Amino acid sequence: MSVSAIHLNDLSFAWPGQGPLFSGVSAVFAPGWTAILGDNGIGKTTLTALMTGRGGLRPTGGSIDPDPLSRADALVTAWCPQEVTREPDGLEEFSQDWSSEAIGLREKLGIGDDWPWRFDALSGGEKKRLQLACALDRRPDVLLLDEPTNHLDLPSRQALTRVLAGFTGIGILISHDRALLDALAGSCLFLTRVHKDGENVTTGRQISGNYTAARAALETAGAAQSRQVREADRQIRRLGSLEDAAHRATAHAEARKSGAGLDPRDHDARARHKLAHMTDADAAGARQGARLQSRLARQTQERGTLEEPAHRYDADVAGFFAQVEPSHRRVLAALPAGKLECGTSYPDLSIGPTDHIGLTGANGAGKTSLVTRLLAGGIADPSVRVLVLPQETGEKETAVALARLRDLSPADRGQVLAGYARLNSDPDRLLSGASPSPGELRKLLLCLGILADPPALIVADEPTNHLDLASVEALGTALAAFRGAVLLVSHDEAFLRSCTQIRWNIADRKLSVSL
Repeated sequence: MSVSAIHLNDLSFAWPGQGPLFSGVSAVFAPGWTAILGDNGIGKTTLTALMTGRGGLRPTGGSIDPDPLSRADALVTAWCPQEVTREPDGLEEFSQDWSSEAIGLREKLGIGDDWPWRFDALSGGEKKRLQLACALDRRPDVLLLDEPTNHLDLPSRQALTRVLAGFTGIGILISHDRALLDALAGSCLFLTRVHKDGENVTTGRQISGNYTAARAALETAGAAQSRQVREADRQIRRLGSLEDAAHRATAHAEARKSGAGLDPRDHDARARHKLAHMTDADAAGARQGARLQSRLARQTQERGTLEEPAHRYDADVAGFFAQVEPSHRRVLAALPAGKLECGTSYPDLSIGPTDHIGLTGANGAGKTSLVTRLLAGGIADPSVRVLVLPQETGEKETAVALARLRDLSPADRGQVLAGYARLNSDPDRLLSGASPSPGELRKLLLCLGILADPPALIVADEPTNHLDLASVEALGTALAAFRGAVLLVSHDEAFLRSCTQIRWNIADRKLSVSL
């Protein structure tokens, strides 16, 4: 069916037995692209599940129009999750679709005719492109994309952007890719944790424009809100001081009226006390105190309704991750010159104790295969501690990580959670039993690996996948400060520039090394 827009009306949601994930979110998703933005774990993926009825989820408050769980209102919806570990929905149908539209998708996204038949053998970037093609091939009314540029090299990102720009339905985009957000988004829904009525809640604010324009407007509005909060706090402090002074004056007047402490033989003092009791000066002071108290109560109540950013965690990741001492070995890993199964050749490679290396290259060039070969046969000594963060994680990795966290001593657990907080995530969510999002899990695995059992070498394949924009920046700062060795596979040039100094680049089936 065709629909002019999807409306969220004062939407709220909470998982059973937990506090609100978000509340009071209102937004309109019209044809074109709307971006949903916010920190890892704030509820972006859950919000899209509610909008489509995925998993039978229903809001705990507010409404969605049209109702995604009503047959009469059913829309053709396609959803591309972050993960590419399982075959995408519609893979068989796409493999047999040779219409002009399907052929055009294959050509525009560079998809091989045989890819649907060998999905498990594809690289992460190839799987992602095939996943996106299967979703577009369904010709959906609503297309939801969760981190669609994960794993993609620059040419693939550019090709995807051109294809998505031609989508005429309702497009909903969750991404940390600024170039994609600026190219596609006509509206942005920012999910933000705020402190209101004495607790932290997630609310939404929708702003027209692409990411850069909407973000600037959001920051301007946030600055005005912060000024309003500061002025309210100043008024409360001033009224509180005046009220204290009025209370002291009233208490002094009451003491004088009672005659407490007067010598019964001091007739002059008792006469002055009688005169004071006969005047209404003290009564006026008491009335002033009552008025101040009323104003203070009213101001405090109004202050409680103001939203302000919730507590942001300590961003001193540099000092925190710099605690790890580098290895005393001259070489941690080495690989003699050779050739990969995909045909890529490489020279003699080695990793020193403080080398920070970025490995780049097109999808399918052999980056992951090279890392696998290095880890399998290139580690100089079995005693060298290596922390490996894979491209994709799932339920098994989540269960193992949470079990490791629970088994730590209180001191070590506190250290891990402190590092986790410094990477722009809320440790209270983990402690409350909430399942971590893919981005939160990556941060937890990093902190467990670094702080609970410090490695000499960190190897991470696409470490910025699934991370929000603030977390990408925090991770880059953390890895730049890490005093051991780092090998990072990534397509994010800005990220690599922030935390690596050596480049291994694969081009035309050859790997070159440069500083």
